[in-house]
Amino acid sequence: MMHPSVASRFSEIKPENESFRFNMRVIRHLQTQVDPETFTPLAVYDGRRMMFAARELPLGPQHSGRWTFTLGPPNPNARRPPTPYEVTIKKVADRNPELLSQFVAGRNAADEAITATLQALNIAIRDDVMQQYPTNSKSFFTPDERRDIGGGVELWRGYFQSVRPAANRLLINVDVTTAMMYKSGNLLDVCLSFFDERNPRALAPRSGFTARKITRLAKFLSNLSVRTPHINKTRVIKGLSRAGARDLSFVDSNGRTITVERYFREQANITLQNPDVTNTGALIPLELCQVEPGKIMKKELFQDKTREMVEFSRMRPSDRFNNIKRGLELLSFDRSPIVQHFGIRVASVDPLSIPARVLPTPPLNYNSASRDKSVRPSNGSWNMVDKKFYRSATIRKWVIIVYETQQRFNQQAVDRLIKDLVGAARAAGMTVLMDSPVVKWCNAQGNVPDQFRQAGMECVARQPEANKEGPGLFIAVLPNVAGDVYTAIKHFGDITKGVPTQCMVASKCLKANNQYWNNILLKINPKLGGINNILDPNDPASAFLKEQTIVLGADVNHAAPHTQGIPSYASIVGNVDSNAVKYVAVTRAQESRREDITNLKDMCLYIINKYKGYQAIVEKNQPSKATPKRLLFFRDGVSEGEFEIVKERELKALQDACREARINPKITFIVVGKRHHYRFCPQNQRDSDKSGNCPAGMVVDEAITHPIDFDYYLLSHGGIIGTSRPAHYSVIHDENRFSADSLQVLSFSLCHIFARATRSVSIPAPVYYAHLVSKRAKNHYDPRSTSDTASSTADGSQTLIESFRSLHENQAGNMYFM
Repeated sequence: MMHPSVASRFSEIKPENESFRFNMRVIRHLQTQVDPETFTPLAVYDGRRMMFAARELPLGPQHSGRWTFTLGPPNPNARRPPTPYEVTIKKVADRNPELLSQFVAGRNAADEAITATLQALNIAIRDDVMQQYPTNSKSFFTPDERRDIGGGVELWRGYFQSVRPAANRLLINVDVTTAMMYKSGNLLDVCLSFFDERNPRALAPRSGFTARKITRLAKFLSNLSVRTPHINKTRVIKGLSRAGARDLSFVDSNGRTITVERYFREQANITLQNPDVTNTGALIPLELCQVEPGKIMKKELFQDKTREMVEFSRMRPSDRFNNIKRGLELLSFDRSPIVQHFGIRVASVDPLSIPARVLPTPPLNYNSASRDKSVRPSNGSWNMVDKKFYRSATIRKWVIIVYETQQRFNQQAVDRLIKDLVGAARAAGMTVLMDSPVVKWCNAQGNVPDQFRQAGMECVARQPEANKEGPGLFIAVLPNVAGDVYTAIKHFGDITKGVPTQCMVASKCLKANNQYWNNILLKINPKLGGINNILDPNDPASAFLKEQTIVLGADVNHAAPHTQGIPSYASIVGNVDSNAVKYVAVTRAQESRREDITNLKDMCLYIINKYKGYQAIVEKNQPSKATPKRLLFFRDGVSEGEFEIVKERELKALQDACREARINPKITFIVVGKRHHYRFCPQNQRDSDKSGNCPAGMVVDEAITHPIDFDYYLLSHGGIIGTSRPAHYSVIHDENRFSADSLQVLSFSLCHIFARATRSVSIPAPVYYAHLVSKRAKNHYDPRSTSDTASSTADGSQTLIESFRSLHENQAGNMYFM
């Protein structure tokens, strides 16, 4: 509950500052030091533009105010006067919490006023901790649990909190989260940690600290604010010098040309210990800068640190919930003056007990020649023992190219690879026509396309004159680190030549068992046109698919947050068969950071035409039976704030595509999300799986779901380690009039047909496929001008959109993305 009136306000700070923390400091100084009479009790601020007050602020008849002030008293010894800040606050609207009460009761739909009131509540419950701890606006972090992972980075554990609407009540969602922080301490030590060095000479340009390394370090440190204790100031790092303090000179206020080293010795009485080390762009030696604890690093995590990030974040459900309870003590809603001013009363801080049920597991069918023709997974898992693929592909001609050295992966290792892979393929029902493929060892620094072409020509030369087609499969054996080679291989296979490729890591091949080869074949078989398994057509879960149905999965992949000039990549996959297990894909580059899919109509039309062709040619259906009657669209990667715009634009594009294809299916549009903080823990150990998680198939569709909209949470995969994250399904358009049970069962079934694994996955297979296709979009460029090296301008992004290449037609009908 809360007060009957909340005033929302627009605030502006000049000069503008992008720092959330700094803006918070300015507004807090205004309220507590400059004009406490106006701001008692305190208003809450989001760090950007919005402010909310629990009462009408006395701002006069114009409902606006303007203040100019500095953040501290003038310092007579300072070279410059303190910066004056001008803050303007204007009233925007009154917010009536009664509308929110009607919304959660299901009597009113959400609108801007309700969204703003929820925003006010969220800011109010976060205000106290935002003032005390490092925060990224929705989460705060404490130093109690942290880990130094090297590279100048620490991991801190923290807590996410958010007010969420549910049926007839508001909930506070609290979860454990993790942030990357710059390592605290002397900046020189942080820089040494970044390079895993101990000797400061490693950062000295005159001792071999190259321009390339300086650029890497500058990128890591950019926009980091550091303290300079010798003058008690905070500075933001914008760059690094190309020389040390001993070699750098500048003209001082007396017109003298003086080195940085000499300046600090004479003017600050400081003898630098490492005068050859690089300096900040402002010519301040690294050793004179301090990184204070809790400086959040928002850049992309280094690839070699991802595993440590995952391990630190991982917690069993019981441990996670106990940690959340400790976090609730820090949040202390009942002791927060701001929470009390806003009239918010938290009824209970105990975890919510909610009803849930477990859906039946769908049976899966394999080839009728299998000893085990059908299998019913147990907690989302099964195996390939005594099973043959539902439709097995044929390996006619194939080539193996080894990019590991012959000393590490010799002829004996290759012979074993061939023997074991061929044996596993035949056991799974596949036909292998060539027992001795062409094998070549190649240099990873060489021209990969030329190497593949030459190997293909050798393969052709081995065959009789009457059988001169090229190889239908390339297998590449790679060293542990081979990013550029992998990209070049996929570009050659997907774009240039249109031939399936399969990469394997040499170290894994050397110790591979039968399960490993079966896992490789789960990828190879669909790439060559095969089908691994299908949902049992006679099971009630497959009833929806008995009527001609296209299931689409869609995703948009954006570049890392700190990058500019790189397009976003939109991908759609859709089934072409009647069992909804064989998928084709299409990808397009589009405007950077744009969430809705701009070419959706043409992309869907492509899928629909592929469906019609497959139905007519492969499944031999008449046109009336090859026309889809239903279209199920699973959309990934959409935040709740974007639901309406995505629905408006993408639903229309789907309808336009169907109209142009002269079909009229009933459309159901579902957003699938995993970027939420709802976690579940079974109340009784007997209800959990071996990992302590709830079992696969657990669904929640009440208590925490939306007050009005049709949504549910489905945990579709079995836990392994850590706390399993359920997927959140929001049905934003439904012409098929699904019942909750039928749509939940269908969603769960689609999580079991992910061809790359003998486990159910966390989201429906077509959504997962769309995600994989989007990630491969970087292969749609010439490897010599990769999309990762885009210009930081809009023109650079446009150039990459125009140079984006489509998938080779030879791969268009295959699941090349496996």
